[in-house]
Amino acid sequence: MPFSCLFVIILSIVAKHCATDMLEKSIRVHFLGEQNEPHAGLARRFADILLKEVETLQGKVDRSLQPILQLLVVSAGINSLSPDVHTKTQRAIDVLCEELPALKKRSKDVQAIAEAIAELKEQTEREEQRGGEAADDDREHRAAVARAKFLSVIIRLSESGNAECTRILHELQDKIGHSVEAMKKDLARAEEKRMERGQAKESSARDYIILMARLSGEKSKIALPHILSMCDHLGLDLLHLSAPHLAHLLGTGGMSDVLQLYQDARKMLQKYREAIEGKRTDDESRIMRSPAGLASLLAGKVPEGVSPSKEVLYAVTPFYCSLPVHKYSAWSVHVLHHWQWLQRQNL
Repeated sequence: MPFSCLFVIILSIVAKHCATDMLEKSIRVHFLGEQNEPHAGLARRFADILLKEVETLQGKVDRSLQPILQLLVVSAGINSLSPDVHTKTQRAIDVLCEELPALKKRSKDVQAIAEAIAELKEQTEREEQRGGEAADDDREHRAAVARAKFLSVIIRLSESGNAECTRILHELQDKIGHSVEAMKKDLARAEEKRMERGQAKESSARDYIILMARLSGEKSKIALPHILSMCDHLGLDLLHLSAPHLAHLLGTGGMSDVLQLYQDARKMLQKYREAIEGKRTDDESRIMRSPAGLASLLAGKVPEGVSPSKEVLYAVTPFYCSLPVHKYSAWSVHVLHHWQWLQRQNL
């Protein structure tokens, strides 16, 4: 019989027979003089075997398994009548008290991964149930979003010190390392040029705000082709990540304004389409529905009657929509879908 099977049998016997009532039985036998039950010491002998086996394993197993050995020591020794065994049991309890916070964190980490895996499996099952009802690109971008959610969990756990997730994250970073470096260089050049132009003339606080907004617009145009290429390379939707998580993956800051522009562009295009389809009559929708308003949008200009503060958003949107659709980005699919629909309305 394999040792693992014997170990489980011994542990089950110990768990069943070394309950707290064994202590009462021992008191009755040794103090009150009651007769001992046949085979009453069998479970205790098994518990002692377990304790010796655990003792031989100490120092031979990975540190992560040490708390499990301590749990076995406590379960097998808690009702022993050997003073020496209780010395070991109390020492094991002390170790467990120190390890419990780490054990709880480990449990939460594994639970988060298990939930992410379950969600990914559910997504796969839903796609299988759809069968031929959905186009391949639709399935791909939905799967890419599901994998991005999984990646968010990996990044979050890596930030909290999970070793397995950190190793996986480093592997992903290695795969896109060349693209990330190229993007950083392009962004640095753009920022340097824009700041030089801004410093060439005296600027008020308002001018500085405009300068930084336009810089964000330029950076968003530079970063987007790189990010979409990385989506294709990894097979997941990086634009579904939060700004902090995307910055952590790419090892760069300043992603919040860039991501906000991408999402604002998607929402704006959707809003234009809904205003036209729904024939909405509020002031903003009237501007959007007008031939002049739609033409301005498609030309990258702020329509008359819309706040000039949206200048950068209107200016960058046509560039976003000039890029080819990327099936591993739900953002790309949705933005191009709305843009092409709006173009047809302008004919």
